Amino acid sequence: MTLPRFGVDTAIWISLFERNPRFERTLSGLLAGVIRGEALAVVSTLAILEVLTGAYRRRDEALAEKYRELFLNTAGVVVVPVDSVIASEGARIRVRYNVATPDALHLATALVSGAPTFLTTDRRLSRVREIDVKVVKPVAGKI
Repeated sequence: MTLPRFGVDTAIWISLFERNPRFERTLSGLLAGVIRGEALAVVSTLAILEVLTGAYRRRDEALAEKYRELFLNTAGVVVVPVDSVIASEGARIRVRYNVATPDALHLATALVSGAPTFLTTDRRLSRVREIDVKVVKPVAGKI
């Protein structure tokens, strides 16, 4: 049996694990299958750098450990290193859509890894056509 696979932008993890009330209910449902190992969330090693930077900046070692546990020990999370194929595809995406390098690498990681969908909170990425970009919207009325 092949598990459903999708790419996940760093902002999704931050919103979920730092309990952003505008996204928490929606994201916890979307990623529940990943946590249970019923779906695969493809992420770039760049995501580890990005989430840990915020935790370290706040000197929140407990949060950093929570992220390390998520990325390194969760059955449904597949961490993909940036290699020359991903870098090349990222460059194409960066030029074609004028997106930031981190966004291009996250998108390229999902594409090269065979994920048909990429989850993000950044609506600017919805113009990318090589992958089905799903923009997760905040729950209305939440702060």
